[in-house]
Order: sequence, then structure tokens, then C-alpha cells
Amino acid sequence: MKDVFTPVLLATVLSVAWLPTQASMAHTDNVTVGKSSSWQSADTQQTWTSGTVVRVSVERGKVTIEHGPIKNLEMMAMTMPFTVADASLLEGLAAGDKIEFVASMNGDELVVVDLRRPAG
Repeated sequence: MKDVFTPVLLATVLSVAWLPTQASMAHTDNVTVGKSSSWQSADTQQTWTSGTVVRVSVERGKVTIEHGPIKNLEMMAMTMPFTVADASLLEGLAAGDKIEFVASMNGDELVVVDLRRPAG
């Protein structure tokens, strides 16, 4: 009986000692590879994109922008309408204005969450 009990006990002890090490390594690999996690703040994921305002529709809460590549959304340069997260972003905005903006996805909808006019 002792001959069977010792290997089983040893295997159990080794596997219990091994699990926390593997969990720690999995977390480290996730961070090292740079995969985003839900704990990251929105600020760390903001990507500013340059563009030119084509049209502003205050009543619809939309702005059409001719923009460069939007890296955080893996989107190529094009001209398209965006909904704005806050209507105040459209105040004083007119066709032809050079802007920088941050866009994100809200379900299937592209949303401008921040907008500024570049200095200069």
C-alpha cells in the first residue's frame, strides 16, 4: 500500500505547486505580448487621427470627415460620416476645418469621442 500511496501523494503535491506558476506565466505572457485587457483605461487606447471636415449636421449629431488611417480601428483613409459622442464637439465646426479626432466603435456605429483643432 505504501508503494502506491507515495507516488500518488508526490504527484498531487507537485501538480498543486505547479499550477500557480503556470497561472503567473500566463498573465505575464498576456502582458508581454501586449494584448489589450479590459482593465486598461480608455486614455491608453486613444489614437488621434488627422482629417478635414466635409459636412456638419448638428441636428443629427454627425460629422463627415475626410481622414487618414485610423490605426486603433485598423481603418484605411477615406471620407465617411461619424456620430459624435457629445453634440458640443460640433460647436463652431464648419466644412473645410482641419481637425484631429479620436474615434471608437459603439456596436456597429463609428463614434467621434474627442475632437480638437490642431495648433498652428
